[in-house]
Amino acid sequence: MNRMDRIIAGIKMLNPEFKDGQIFSALKFIAEKGFYRTSEDYSNYEAGQSCDGGKYGFWTNAILHELGEDMWFELEERTTCDAFQFCSSCGSFNTHENCEPSELTI
Repeated sequence: MNRMDRIIAGIKMLNPEFKDGQIFSALKFIAEKGFYRTSEDYSNYEAGQSCDGGKYGFWTNAILHELGEDMWFELEERTTCDAFQFCSSCGSFNTHENCEPSELTI
């Protein structure tokens, strides 16, 4: 399996509902930025309260890493609040030393 096929397989594993156009968009974003957004949730988002008012937007980035022949996606949870650290493993606004980052080896 070549590099591109492995990346596409990883995208499909992370996002089985993605259609061809969405996979192409993800590939383009990876080529430009090194990552793509796998999901987003702005259902509770409210401008002006998105940092410390409890009305946050959330999204997940899949960051492509390569080391020799090894290739993997690291999942990074982000929010509209930059004032607090967000633990991507347990989903709380804390840094937890026992939580492991999410990764998918492809």
